[in-house]
Parts: sequence; structure tokens; C-alpha cells
Amino acid sequence: MKIKNKNATIIYANRFISLIAEYGYTILINIYLSRISVRFVMYFWAVKLLASLVAAKLKNHLPQNNSRMALFSLEVTKAVLLILLAFYFESLVLFLLVFLLEICNTLFSSKLYATVPHLIAKQNLIRFNSVYTSIGSISYFLAPMIVGVNLTRHQHYLFVLYALLVFVGSLGLLFIRIQTKDDKKEEQVVKDRQHYHFSSIMQHQTAFLMMIVIGLLSSIGVLFDTYEVRYLIQGIGLSEQQYSFSLSFLAGCFLVTSVLFSFKKEFHSPKNMFLLGMFIYILYLILFSFSKSYFQVLGSYVLLAVGQTISGIVQNVYVQQSLPEEEIQNYMVWDEVLGRSVSGVFVLAVGIFSPDVTALFFVFKGFSLIAMGVFLVYLFASPKLKK
Repeated sequence: MKIKNKNATIIYANRFISLIAEYGYTILINIYLSRISVRFVMYFWAVKLLASLVAAKLKNHLPQNNSRMALFSLEVTKAVLLILLAFYFESLVLFLLVFLLEICNTLFSSKLYATVPHLIAKQNLIRFNSVYTSIGSISYFLAPMIVGVNLTRHQHYLFVLYALLVFVGSLGLLFIRIQTKDDKKEEQVVKDRQHYHFSSIMQHQTAFLMMIVIGLLSSIGVLFDTYEVRYLIQGIGLSEQQYSFSLSFLAGCFLVTSVLFSFKKEFHSPKNMFLLGMFIYILYLILFSFSKSYFQVLGSYVLLAVGQTISGIVQNVYVQQSLPEEEIQNYMVWDEVLGRSVSGVFVLAVGIFSPDVTALFFVFKGFSLIAMGVFLVYLFASPKLKK
């Protein structure tokens, strides 16, 4: 049990440090590209999507007999690419480096999720994923602050700082202890992994439906996130200070929710918990799209944190407990591909028409109703599935 706890601590430390860099570099590039043209921001989205598609092809070529070194090597590669970004930040090479970085990010996260069942005791997976989410919330809270302090004069050096953070975080990965695997069984896994594609996920009906529903609903959430600045400040009338506070409030809600959720030891019915999380998340979409005041927006953010945390943790734990290791990696990669593809289509479709603030009210309300439709479809389909 001590080894299991040590593994969890190492992963927590790595993710806390590395996610600050991951969030930070994304924020920094978004700000820089938005100063040039909205079209360059769209190119950034396209590159991230292309990277996830390439990662879906490359995942089968990661070494399977030494997951620890595979994870460490991906992190070191990310650190090198971040240093290169400091030198090519203001050139088109930026897109190539982002492309390679996002491939590494996708491969790392999918590989880590697939390895977790060999690192963490099964009865501790809910707690592990809850704390993991808490750490992500803290990193997301700190990343914009670091960017804001250094944005005007030291933005190039931020990439070097991020590279150092990623490298330091990667060192701990060398000390994780993974359960040894039977050599014959491992040889069979290596032979079978070539057969893991998107179609193979459909054989796991519950996990597959979770992926589809989460992908659609989270993509609507990304659409809301993309245009919420304009919606909240120009539409509802929030000040910039109120908007900044609302983001900090949201990060706090995610942190509190995930910490409270970490005390739960098991799900008696993952399907019902997932339905509950989705329903609360849809209530957020509805309340946010119909909000007319600052406090209604804050109330919707509470629903966002609770709903997304519940559904996300249930999905992760269910997949980690139900699917074989190689299928978990396959699942996580395609889950990211789906999310980026659908959200990209939504964002670009709305952005092409450049709607004014009045139109955004109708867009948000329309998509919130679509989300309710997705929930109802899942609700009628899910009774046929296993609990």
C-alpha cells in the first residue's frame, strides 16, 4: 500500500507542475495569436486537432514493456519543445512546435490513464481521480496569474520557465513502481494492440456512450467558454473585475467539489451517478444561457463545477476499472479527438457568422436546449446498458 501511495504522490506532483506549464503556454499563445488575427487562433485550433488525430495513430507504437520510461521521455520531449518555442515564438515554426507538443500531451495523458490501474489500488481510484481533478483546478488557477505578471516584458522567457517546470516534474516519474506483468501475457497484448481502433471502443457500450455524450456536452461548454467574455461583459454587463473574479470563483468551485468527492470510496451505480452529473451540467448550460445578473452567472458556475466533476470522475473510474490497459489508452486518445473535433466545429461555425451580443443569447439558449436533447437520448438508451 505504501508503494501505491508513493505512486499517487509522484503523479500528483508531476501533474501539478506540468499542468501549470501546459495551461500557461496555451494561454500565452492564444493571447499572442489573437493580437495578430482571429484567423491565426483558428489555425491554432486546427493544429491541436490534427495533433490529436496523429496521436491516435502513434499510440500503438509507444513502448509497452517500460511505461515509466515512455512517460518520462514524453515529458522531456515536451520540455525541449517548450525551449524551442522561446526562440521561434514569433515565427510560423510556432505551429510546428505546437503540433509536436500537442502530440506529446495527448500521448502522455492517454498513456498515464492507461497505466493508472497498475499504479493505484482499485479501491482508491475514485479518491485518486478526485485529487487529480483538484490539482488540475489549482494549476488552472495559477497559470493565468503567472502569464499576467510576465506578459509584457518576459513572455519569451516564460517558455523556458515552463520547460524547467516540465523537466523537474518529469524526474519523479523515474521513481514510480509499476506492477510487473507476465511476459507471455505482455507479448499477446503487444500483438493485440494493433487491433485497438475507434471501432473497438463501440464494443464497450457504456464507456462508448459516455464518450459520445461527454464529447458533445463538453464541446458545447467549450463554445460557451470561447464567447463568454463578450457575452458576459457586453451582454449581461459585467465589469472586467467581476469577470476576473468569476473565473477565480469557478476554479475555487472545482477545487472544493473535487476535494469533497475524494471522500467517496465507491459508486454503487456508476450509470446513475453519471446521469446525475450530466443533468447538473445541463442545468449549468441552461442557467448560464438565461442569466441576466452577475449572481446568476456565479450560480451557474457552481453547477458547472459540480456537474463536470461528477461526470468526469465517474467516466474515468469506470473506464479504468472496466477496460484493459491498451483499450484505455485507445479510449482516451479518441475521447480527446472527439472533443476537439466537435468543439472546433461548434466554435468555427458560430465564429464564421461573427454574431453580435444579441445573437449570442439565442445561440447559447439554442445549444443549451440541444444539450437537454442529448441528455434525454442518453437517458432512454442507458437502461439497456450494464450498470
